[in-house]
Amino acid sequence: MQGISTVAWAHPPLWRTVLGFVGAPTISAAGLACVAPLYEGLPDWADRVWQTFVAYLLVGPLPLTVVFGLPVYFVLRSRARPSIWSCSAAGVAVLVLPWTILNLMMSTGMEEEYGGRHILVTRGHWTIWGWLYLFQSLCETVLLGLIAGVIFWLIVVADITWPKRPT
Repeated sequence: MQGISTVAWAHPPLWRTVLGFVGAPTISAAGLACVAPLYEGLPDWADRVWQTFVAYLLVGPLPLTVVFGLPVYFVLRSRARPSIWSCSAAGVAVLVLPWTILNLMMSTGMEEEYGGRHILVTRGHWTIWGWLYLFQSLCETVLLGLIAGVIFWLIVVADITWPKRPT
């Protein structure tokens, strides 16, 4: 059978893997909540950040980690030794692909959409401001995916002594 061969690498302990899958999305959601808090009507900044954190965590990184991150991890863990680059790339892919598709799908069928003082969608079509908004959102998601991937690598993989690759 041809394909990617499996390699016998040492796997991290289960508790570290679980901590990585819980810690990486939690820290990235907390970072985003501090940078872009929702709930403008609340008087206390800490309360705004806390409620934003819960909303971001439950809607964004945690479900994406469960639905996409776990399968990616279990498929790739026996194929290659995890590096900081592969964990970062997986974090970006897990966050960016579904989030971008969701952003594109949310604006289909809308007659008008506004963002701040700009028209993002008019007559059902994206304007230049809409594409710039989508690009900005994509860049923020890439950054959060990179951060989540590095955090996952630090928690799960960073200090494991790997055996030499068999030749």
